[in-house]
Amino acid sequence: MSGPAVTVVLPTFRRPDALARALSSLASQDDPGVEWELLVVDNDASEDAGPVVQALAPTIPASVTLLREAKRGAAYARNTGIEAAKGDVVAFVDDDVTVSSTWLGALTKPILEGRSEGAGGPVVLDPAVTLPHWVSRDWRGCLSEYSRGDVEKELPEGDFVLTASAAFRSDLLRETGGFDPVLGPAQRVPIFFNEDVDLCRRFWAIGGRVRYVPEAAVTHEVPPERVRPRYFVKRTYAQGRSDWLLDREVNARRPLGGAKGILIHLERLLGDRAREGPWHADVAMGAALSVVHTAGFLREAAVNRARVIREARP
Repeated sequence: MSGPAVTVVLPTFRRPDALARALSSLASQDDPGVEWELLVVDNDASEDAGPVVQALAPTIPASVTLLREAKRGAAYARNTGIEAAKGDVVAFVDDDVTVSSTWLGALTKPILEGRSEGAGGPVVLDPAVTLPHWVSRDWRGCLSEYSRGDVEKELPEGDFVLTASAAFRSDLLRETGGFDPVLGPAQRVPIFFNEDVDLCRRFWAIGGRVRYVPEAAVTHEVPPERVRPRYFVKRTYAQGRSDWLLDREVNARRPLGGAKGILIHLERLLGDRAREGPWHADVAMGAALSVVHTAGFLREAAVNRARVIREARP
């Protein structure tokens, strides 16, 4: 074989302890049946990742390379990994998850066998963490939970997978142009989203098929600070901003930047919550977060409107 069939890209930013756990789980990978390499992309100038990678690289059954990306943002880091990848398939994993011993083989199998060009697996929340009663299943996505069931299947166009556990044929991945730096976590906005959704949209647009693989599950950390109402508020506000930016070209053409549509949607949601009984903690929390999400969306609509007005001035 002239080179690795699979490249695993792991971006990291100021999480040396979490990175150590992620690398330790990758060290226990069963043989996926093909040669693979691991690219760790450090997105922080402090270089905290260096000693961690150096210490654990010998335990990983693949070649390990540490790259650096000076431009802050998960999209920039992942794009650096895509550019340097030698594999026919690029698999993504995050530095705050751990993987099972069969993760890589299960995730990449549909692509290597030609049954799809992309794949993704579930993201399971750390079972050792007890969630508060107000965190309903509908809002566990705020903690990065992701599932499409227990059966392997081809996902319909318009769905998405999370880059905490995702893989794509590298030639098509490069054809998409990679990740949009406007979306996803960055230094100025550490809680930002939708880079996964945007990439999947463009991947489908060029003919890629994406398969959901339940056996390719990863376990996501749930730090104590994230199991608090304050985090859910910040996270949901950022989701509202990210949702506007995801469709920014379309929203910019809508009346009031899409503000009217999102307010109508909010009115309907609050009506549903009122019928469910706002005296229930999870229902009340859901209603509050719906308002917060709308506020984030309206914030981006207002910023865009202000920009349009400035540019129209003589």
